[in-house]
Amino acid sequence: MRERKADIIPLVRHFIQKHNRQLAREIQGISNEALEYMGAYDWPGNVRELENTIERAMTLEMSDLIRPERLPEKLRGRPPATMQRFLLSTFAKASTWKPI
Repeated sequence: MRERKADIIPLVRHFIQKHNRQLAREIQGISNEALEYMGAYDWPGNVRELENTIERAMTLEMSDLIRPERLPEKLRGRPPATMQRFLLSTFAKASTWKPI
């Protein structure tokens, strides 16, 4: 996934929908800050690690939006300094993207 960062947003959406059904939750999305941390991470465990991260965050989250505090510390350990460019280019490409 480190070469396919643009896939993070649609995968996060998919996993939120999937785990909302499985966990009987109503998580509406993920904060931009949490998404920045996810985009800055290299994902050595690939898609499986991403899905496990979303499921864990949803289990811990008390609000309807996944916040950075619910992400594993190893993701939050890296500052998302270059993520603004990543997010802007990804959002521009995703014609159906609706900000959270």
